[in-house]
Amino acid sequence: MLLTIPNILSLLRLGVFLPAAYLAWLDAPEKRVAAAALLLFMAATDVADGYLARHLRQKSEIGRILDPLIDKICVGGMFLVLAFRGRVPWWLVSLVVGRDLLILLAGLVMLGRFRRVTESNWCGKAAVAVFISALIVYLLDLRLLLRPALVLSVAAVVVSVSVYGWRFVRILAGKELPPPPVEPQLAGSPSVPAERTI
Repeated sequence: MLLTIPNILSLLRLGVFLPAAYLAWLDAPEKRVAAAALLLFMAATDVADGYLARHLRQKSEIGRILDPLIDKICVGGMFLVLAFRGRVPWWLVSLVVGRDLLILLAGLVMLGRFRRVTESNWCGKAAVAVFISALIVYLLDLRLLLRPALVLSVAAVVVSVSVYGWRFVRILAGKELPPPPVEPQLAGSPSVPAERTI
């Protein structure tokens, strides 16, 4: 089901990305502050959609694809805007976007082979948090934090690619089970009790 609360929040995040990217492109100090505020809002919706999907029992295969895909569009798009404005080094953008393309390619392989993709794990969510934090640092030109943001972003790329790559190889090699299909159960629907043997 597409129109669940978590999926709506993901789509809202995509909608907020467009004005955030436009404000960042204008590159005026007050516009960059507004873009940073929108990035914080996007980060909040990213946390909220995962929380609500679990607690409202609104997980779905569409949401499993939509959430990380929108994260990659928003983060990669903002890095590209700032790179064109000369605020972020192009080599860092290449690392972040290259990471996202590798993960998307692995997801397509999983989708073709198992008809489903893996959920975002803690490592992927942590990487997105690092990237958004770095974007805010660059937008606000917080000079004391520029180098730490750069180092943490590179570390997030290396660690997340390693974790995802290791799991991907293990699944393809048959050493780890592929992700189980999502059985969405909306809030208010009856739970099915587990069978018991006597």
